[in-house]
Amino acid sequence: MRTREAAAGSGQLLCPSCGESLGPTVLPSHSGRTTGFDTCDRRCEPCGVGFSNGRTPTVIYRNPLHNLPVEVRAGAAEAVKRSLNERNRSNKLTKLGYSTSEDAITWTLVSWLAEHPLRSLASLAKAVGIRSDVTPAVLLWGVPIAGSRGAEVRQAVIGVLDKLGERPNGRTEPDVVLDFGSDGIIVIEVKHLSPNDVQPARHAGKFAKYVEGNPAFADPDATTRSGFYELARNWAVGSALASDHPFALINLGPDRLFRGRAGQDLAAFERTLDQERHRTFRRLTWPDFLRIIAPDEPLPLWLNAWLATRGIPA
Repeated sequence: MRTREAAAGSGQLLCPSCGESLGPTVLPSHSGRTTGFDTCDRRCEPCGVGFSNGRTPTVIYRNPLHNLPVEVRAGAAEAVKRSLNERNRSNKLTKLGYSTSEDAITWTLVSWLAEHPLRSLASLAKAVGIRSDVTPAVLLWGVPIAGSRGAEVRQAVIGVLDKLGERPNGRTEPDVVLDFGSDGIIVIEVKHLSPNDVQPARHAGKFAKYVEGNPAFADPDATTRSGFYELARNWAVGSALASDHPFALINLGPDRLFRGRAGQDLAAFERTLDQERHRTFRRLTWPDFLRIIAPDEPLPLWLNAWLATRGIPA
């Protein structure tokens, strides 16, 4: 096996598991598109680790669970296989094995949080104006992972989506739903490397079923013009799920998501929402979120270390 120093010095990518050189850092332009481990031109078969074929290589694992810390691997694949968007389940499981995966971050952090509901999740609820001493039902992608009412809440989400007219095999799947019963509901849209989804004007018709005649939107036409399709869907779903109870939609992501032109456009979207009647839209950066959920003691060392590998500061 070549030494890491020798491989790095010659512009080679190294297997993160065994240190074997897998090929040059930049591939010829004719390299094919990567759709998973088996299509990586540079891969370590014994370790099941490869690099994508793009100019900025992404680590891709043959077994997607190997992209997660060992402490939280249990149940992840099963949750993906039950996620609400049936058409995307296979792709979702493959992408869970990418080092750039937002779903991997969501699973790792929230599955740990679910083990500390009274402290961490109560702190998060309080930060968005929901006061509760109830252990919430926790759903990821519409799949219950904690809380005694998880199955009931999943069916409630499906009922809302059906009323909105979504297809049964292509439903919206909120990244995170925290249901505190009559005390309130939190929906979290998680972002890391990707920006908020903004649809071009030619796709304005996609908004209709979510915003037209919906009192959760103060200005449905302006919501549509904003292009923030993903956030609009989450706002519509969460508001309907909460009904007359408090509701908060959290847009969680890096600071750049909320600065400059992106931040101005997001602020314009926020102004189209009806934030009366206990509805709240909140932006949270990763550092702020982590401070809220761990108010009394630091995160576990393994979790801090894993988040650091994803460029998320504690």
